[in-house]
Amino acid sequence: LVVVFSVMVLLHFVFKAVGLGDIWLIVSLYLGLGYRTATAVVIVGWLFMGMTALVLLSLRKMKRKATLPYLPFLYGAYVVLAVLAWL
Repeated sequence: LVVVFSVMVLLHFVFKAVGLGDIWLIVSLYLGLGYRTATAVVIVGWLFMGMTALVLLSLRKMKRKATLPYLPFLYGAYVVLAVLAWL
């Protein structure tokens, strides 16, 4: 958990890639869901966000320097993984 928190803080302060709210949400996920499940949710959320950014960039609906909120993608990843685990 300390490693995850440290990496997220580094991404926030050095690269401005993650907001503080996202950091606290991800830390809460790790505390609530456990390491494996939370890691899967975070990775799938980043994949969803990356695919969405590629589509928006290719359609010229978003500029290259624009930012996307991470929370909707994190929530979507959680829902998708929960449904897949239920099946």
